[in-house]
Amino acid sequence: MNFKKIFLLLFFALFVMGFSACTKRDRLLDNTIVLQIEPAGDITLNTGDTKTLTAIIKNIKFEEVSHSVKWSVSDSSLGSFSSTTSKSTVFTAESAGTGTITLSCQGNSVTVNLTVS
Repeated sequence: MNFKKIFLLLFFALFVMGFSACTKRDRLLDNTIVLQIEPAGDITLNTGDTKTLTAIIKNIKFEEVSHSVKWSVSDSSLGSFSSTTSKSTVFTAESAGTGTITLSCQGNSVTVNLTVS
């Protein structure tokens, strides 16, 4: 008689612990994002040229999601963005040099090399 109660109590406790562990793991995976700058690869421009850049943001299931973004360039004298907070922006090369363009989102970032001549 007590064995039956102990077995049911143990089963219930294991079920609850197992369910809560899965829930925590799923929440962690849902917060993971993959960032990409399109077009991919290094960027080479002449002074005065423009380049349209697009942020690709995907969740762990590789489904596109919408989050706020921030574009920046390592040396602001190299050029400027039409918008530093929109998913798609136009970068205008303003002076010769090298640096990096960075896309940041949700604490993650990705960079591409930039050369302006």
